[in-house]
Amino acid sequence: MYFYQLFYSVLITILLFPCTILAAASPAQINAELDHELNDYPEELLGLNWYDVDSNRQEQWLATVYHELGIHPLWVNENDPTDKAILIFNALKAADAEGLHPDDYGVVKIAAIWESRTAAHLARLDIDLTLGLLGYVHDMQEGRLAPKLHNPKLFDQAGNHAFDPVISIFEAANNSDMSAYLAGLAPGHRHYRTLKEELTHYRNIAAQGGWPQIDSGDSLHPGEPDIRVPAIRQLLTITGDLAASPVTNQDLYDDPLVVAGKRFQERHGLEADGVIGKGTAAAMDVPVEKKIQQIIMNMERWRWTDHNLGSKYVLADIAGFDLQGIVNDLTQLEMRVIVGKLHHETPIFSDSIKYIEFNPFWNITPGIARNEMLGKLRKDSGYLGSKHIRLFSSWQAGPGS
Repeated sequence: MYFYQLFYSVLITILLFPCTILAAASPAQINAELDHELNDYPEELLGLNWYDVDSNRQEQWLATVYHELGIHPLWVNENDPTDKAILIFNALKAADAEGLHPDDYGVVKIAAIWESRTAAHLARLDIDLTLGLLGYVHDMQEGRLAPKLHNPKLFDQAGNHAFDPVISIFEAANNSDMSAYLAGLAPGHRHYRTLKEELTHYRNIAAQGGWPQIDSGDSLHPGEPDIRVPAIRQLLTITGDLAASPVTNQDLYDDPLVVAGKRFQERHGLEADGVIGKGTAAAMDVPVEKKIQQIIMNMERWRWTDHNLGSKYVLADIAGFDLQGIVNDLTQLEMRVIVGKLHHETPIFSDSIKYIEFNPFWNITPGIARNEMLGKLRKDSGYLGSKHIRLFSSWQAGPGS
């Protein structure tokens, strides 16, 4: 009797199981759902340049892309998300590695319907992947912020390229190597790559609790004992500036620690004298969370400028008062430079060098003459001559000039 009950149970299960399998959505059904979804967006957006319309950016992008390329799925078929869809989704989920926020690209909504195979969900998935990819491409190529709108003089070239959503999606959809396409969205030079590596490094440090806070105090010189030395040693070990080595006196600012201190100073644009004064102590006192934010902001700044610097270029580090001549990723020339002040900042730009003028004539502005040189001239009548500065009584030609 038990055998027959078991047999009928298995038979019923086998007979009923095929009824639970849902038929695959047809292309026509997915297209119909896409059309239904996209009809919710204002008709006046269709056929217009997205940047000429005062509307939500997502509505502009969707209406323009699907109108220009046709209302048909770009990333899904009747059975599954395509291989390109998988690569896009993985890139969006990994956006935090670029200093971006995955949530900004709809990864939660995409994940919620990723396994569904209904026509409505496949259509919605296609739209969400398009939106996510557009936002990601825009932010990787142009940056998330628009500093030019707030300070056009300082950031005249930031985000200076018109973003075209149709071209972006067309290039992605027709690219034979989606992995290479997505990887190529980021700036390709070593400066951005280094920041990306450091972002991972400092996030790992943060996950392990960060580093100790360094108490303020008198300047610490090489060879001196100080109760702050153990904390400094721990900090420099965590940051990677100090290699592991035997320590005989925990409170002594010894030679290996001085070398590590100099390395820390060099990395932070400080004078590498090994003396831990106010400037170095202040740099050491910056918490790892703030370091992470600084790295993310600098990655964003690099996205504002040209992504391909070429094999030979000159790089001016405004914050570090430093200029480097770089050839094939190697620094061939380095020098200190003068940059603007808070009230007259040096603009951020990237351009081709047409010519270089050595020892150019420079006319001292009235403000600099009055505020910076007049006092020195009063103290030393030979000041101008010592600086090879010539003084003219007027701009007119003649013996009195």
